[in-house]
Amino acid sequence: MMIQNNFKESKNEKTSNIDIPESLNDLISFIKWINQKTLIVKPVDKFTQRLIILSINENKIEESLKSFERKIKNIFTNISETKYIELENLILSNIENIQRQYKDQKIIQKKKEIKINKYSQNRKGRLFEAVIIGNDSVLATINIDQAGDKVTVISSIEENNRILVPPASDEYLHDPYEFHSLEDLNNTLEKASKETIFSLYKRIKEIVAKYIDQEDYIINIISIDIVFSYFQDRFNTLHYLGIFGGNDNGKSSIGDVIEALGYRTVNTTDPTHAVIYRLLGNVEPGQITYVFDESERIDQNENMKAILKTGYEYNKFVTKTNPNTLIPEKFFTYCKKTIIGEKPPSPFLARGVNDRILQVIPIVGNPKYSIKEIINPLDTTNPQYLKLRGEIQDIRNELLCYRLNHFRDPIYNIEIEAKRRDRELTKPYLQLFSNPKSDEEKLVYEEVNNTLKKLLDIKNEKKDFTFEAELIPILFRLMHRSKTQRVTFSELWHEVINNIKGYFNDKKPNEFLTEDYGTIYRNTISTVIDRIGVRRKRHGSFIELIFDADKLIKTANQFNIPIQTNLDIKSSDNSNEGYEGYEGFTERAGVNKDTELDNENPTIENEEPTEASYNHNHSCENNVND
Repeated sequence: MMIQNNFKESKNEKTSNIDIPESLNDLISFIKWINQKTLIVKPVDKFTQRLIILSINENKIEESLKSFERKIKNIFTNISETKYIELENLILSNIENIQRQYKDQKIIQKKKEIKINKYSQNRKGRLFEAVIIGNDSVLATINIDQAGDKVTVISSIEENNRILVPPASDEYLHDPYEFHSLEDLNNTLEKASKETIFSLYKRIKEIVAKYIDQEDYIINIISIDIVFSYFQDRFNTLHYLGIFGGNDNGKSSIGDVIEALGYRTVNTTDPTHAVIYRLLGNVEPGQITYVFDESERIDQNENMKAILKTGYEYNKFVTKTNPNTLIPEKFFTYCKKTIIGEKPPSPFLARGVNDRILQVIPIVGNPKYSIKEIINPLDTTNPQYLKLRGEIQDIRNELLCYRLNHFRDPIYNIEIEAKRRDRELTKPYLQLFSNPKSDEEKLVYEEVNNTLKKLLDIKNEKKDFTFEAELIPILFRLMHRSKTQRVTFSELWHEVINNIKGYFNDKKPNEFLTEDYGTIYRNTISTVIDRIGVRRKRHGSFIELIFDADKLIKTANQFNIPIQTNLDIKSSDNSNEGYEGYEGFTERAGVNKDTELDNENPTIENEEPTEASYNHNHSCENNVND
């Protein structure tokens, strides 16, 4: 197999001969460079058996040449001035050439060598994919200019300030894409050219169903995500898949299936942010697909939260200072991610992360085969296991070749019902499966669409169970109270303790351990209420709460909490007869102006209004820092 090499080759120092012109053949046998600064001249034997060594000082070329002239004229006593000048000019021109070559070589050597899995000039150029052909690790690209092989392979890509190379076979952190020969790769490209995104999805789904026994929509979304992972870097946003639940419900097997079939999937347990930075790199986004297993602590790590908050959007990155050079470096964070754990990230600590996740909760199933036994079989001679393993390898290679064939295909814009974040999480997947031609392909598109809709419904229903949603009824009751009396932050804190399930430790008065949201802290509630429509105003020893009815109602609508009340604003001069802590509201989108408002007792629909069991204690308010 001939591999094109993009490195600029330098002349071998030990055999770099200078061509002798015919006019000097009667004097000189050969002239040879030993290294950048040393040249040897061999006179013909009739003059001497000795070698003339010329040491070149590039800062003192004239002195070097004077020394050479003395040595030459000591041996060739009758040499004419014309011949000597010809010899000197020959050497001088070669000094310039050899120094230029060494400077070029130094530039090449200074260029940083960077390992890559794939490269497309940030979607502007041809796609190169790192593959192993036989024993060679190379970069493969579709051959669009020449006849013959459909694919061209090269060993590196040289740019102005870096050299991009594929990982060596033992450096891959994922299962590499391997082909027996260039012919094998060309044949796989030919097979992939007969597939469509719809036929590949159906094949992937059949394979997934052999190893995962779950509801249809879970099988579907796993298959959708696997296919999408091969085109993740053609789109600007994506969703994360969250697999949560108790032990022995098949969570890790789902991760193993995604690892076996997804695009360059790295599957690790409780990863560190530093590892992820290095895996995703700074060349271009989407180098891998990532599975976070045992991810219960990611909501407690600010670096991990930064990766997950930014990593669903193409071209987003984080910056870190290199401790060795003290130079800031950027690391891309975008790639397809699956998050596996017993429970989702805390909605209180990682609200932005949860908003990017489509969650599924598997049940205990009984799959036909164990993916672990197929990927790492104990019995390496079992023909059935070998066939299943081969099936996985074949579809992986075909998916990669389909990607190479279709990376530059146009992506059609489509209109969908979902809005804002939901749109970002689902539209790219529907675009990938858009433009179905046959009835069978249209059924696949509908299946993809219905699966995503179901997961959005599950996601949005879960909003009802976030900490903010729990706060909203409490805030509405306090807002009503604020019309006639001052409401303080301490009252809110005690309402939280008395109305949300959890354990309060008198020895830690500024903490509350909730059943559903972990530990919440008195000072962090301030950030939450600011976001949903409650300002704070300090009065010496206490903090008063100022309620924005407009914003609270809008927030309630976002959490799918129907409002049965509309605070009365019958006053024609827009003045509020209530207390300072109530700012009233104006009509806004999503609020039904015809709804009759219970001015005396604002409530949340289907929820019995309750008075706080806490009687305000001024001494407590003064003892606890607001």
